[in-house]
Amino acid sequence: PEGGNHFFKRPSATASGLMSRSGLRCDGRLKVALATVVAVIVPSSRRSAFCIARPVEVQLSFGGAPKRIATSNSLHDRSCRRSTAVKATSSLSSSRLGCALPKGDKLDRRIAGIALPSAVNLLILPLVNAVDTYWVGQMGNALALAGQGAANQVFSSIFWIIAFLPSVTTPLVAKAAASGDDEEARRRVCEASFLAGVMGLCGALVLAFFTPMALSTVLGPEAPARAFASPYLKIRAFSFIPALFTTVGFASFRGVMDTVTPLKVSFFSNLLNILMDPALMFGFGLGVSGAAAATVISEVAAASAYLVLLCKRKLISLSSLFTVPSMKRLLPLLQGGAAIQLRSLALNSAFLLATRRAQGMDFSGVAAAAYAISMQFWQLGGVSLFALQTSASILVPAELARESGGPKAARAVADRLLMLGLVLGIVVAGLQLTALPLLNAFSTLPEVRRAALTPVTIASLMSAGAGVVFAGEGIMIGRGAWDDL
Repeated sequence: PEGGNHFFKRPSATASGLMSRSGLRCDGRLKVALATVVAVIVPSSRRSAFCIARPVEVQLSFGGAPKRIATSNSLHDRSCRRSTAVKATSSLSSSRLGCALPKGDKLDRRIAGIALPSAVNLLILPLVNAVDTYWVGQMGNALALAGQGAANQVFSSIFWIIAFLPSVTTPLVAKAAASGDDEEARRRVCEASFLAGVMGLCGALVLAFFTPMALSTVLGPEAPARAFASPYLKIRAFSFIPALFTTVGFASFRGVMDTVTPLKVSFFSNLLNILMDPALMFGFGLGVSGAAAATVISEVAAASAYLVLLCKRKLISLSSLFTVPSMKRLLPLLQGGAAIQLRSLALNSAFLLATRRAQGMDFSGVAAAAYAISMQFWQLGGVSLFALQTSASILVPAELARESGGPKAARAVADRLLMLGLVLGIVVAGLQLTALPLLNAFSTLPEVRRAALTPVTIASLMSAGAGVVFAGEGIMIGRGAWDDL
């Protein structure tokens, strides 16, 4: 009792006695068990050392012969568990998983500086497509919406199968820019622009002169939606070359870590599209064809802006657009392009098959219209996550080429991007599910709204894993791991 207070006044002596595994004998007075004292007086630095010692035996004296008893292990065990928890927390913070967690540090700010403008830039196109879908939906004709959706899918599939250049150009330009070789960066942009012109011409000819054959991938020969899809696709064919050159310009500015310039170009060109949609569709009475014409005009405006800006930044010259690069120079583009094309072919074959099945479900166009809306709804979220692929394809090769970087730094960037992909994918899925009431804005027909609810819900749930997928693809592209991709 009273005399026992000196245990707490002399912690060093008590700790010394504990560590020597000795008992303390005090005749005539009851002393507190040393195992109880240790939790109070032994500093944390010594407590971890105490955890490896055997349980202490304590002598208690009640005015007679001392009696030896064993202390309880409970406090000893709890002390050990506390020490282990502290060590585990410290280990987690320094482990690879701990380093991958977003922290708001310099690396997060670098990723955000590239990903946020890219996300906004990539989000503009599906937003514009959603506006197109909105205006076509205001026509009150399910077949018009189904036809526009089918033509859009054909155009997008053929375009992205051919348009492998942005994915390959970005890491090549980023690597050259990070190493300070401006001439190499300029040559890469010029070579990609030349290929864009050649492949864009091929794509435009296929869509313009083989329109029925292209539409047969999603529409049957007697499908009523062909009456709307055919004129729309013929007009959209004129945007193939400028659209492909626009993607090269976008990739080139991304490669030099400039994501703001592409954002400005996309904003103003697509604003032009939004303004012209109702004017051409309803003001001039062009209907679905007016939506296609508005898109062509906006793509030509964007390509012209990129041409001027690339020349101003000395990333391209007009003469280089007509200079045929050597096969040795084109080989990295073609090797990477083959892998990107296989990936695009697999993805877009699935999209084309799904579109064809949706078009054949009924001849009223309700199912096809619902599918077109669900695709637009998913792309609004999916494309925003696609910015992670952009960030990875820029940052990973830049870290590998940077003088103070290397494989370890690149791996840290890759880990952080994968973790961000997981977190953002879950967030986007939640936002899409919350926005389900917005489906009513895409069609005036109640049956189309009802039919779109289930596929949109499924598509929203799929976004939860899309962020990791896109980040992983960007890492592979940045490393040039085309076989893995």
